[in-house]
Amino acid sequence: MSYFDHWLKEDKAVKYYFRYADDMVILHSDKEYLRQLLDEIREQLGTLKLEIKSNYQIFKVEDRSISFVGYKIYHDYTLIRKNIKHKMCKKVAAMNKLKHMTYSEYRQQVCSHIG
Repeated sequence: MSYFDHWLKEDKAVKYYFRYADDMVILHSDKEYLRQLLDEIREQLGTLKLEIKSNYQIFKVEDRSISFVGYKIYHDYTLIRKNIKHKMCKKVAAMNKLKHMTYSEYRQQVCSHIG
């Protein structure tokens, strides 16, 4: 994907491009530009024998948040996604009921979620 990243940032001069593993976000004020870019991205990924999932979205960022790598990103603040928060709370509640867990083990389990 490094080749693709360089193509997008350098050749296509996309200013706001973020990727983590197989998740990517591209920000631009013009939806038509994004649609044209999407077609070019499909072609580029095709040469790498990759494709975009059918659930991609093009929308105005002012209208809602961006869900990316476990967070909901708004203009002014960022929140962890609710389902991730609920899973963490359930795990912490279950760990609180365990009698044999040491403080060090407890801390390792919690830190992995906080990280």
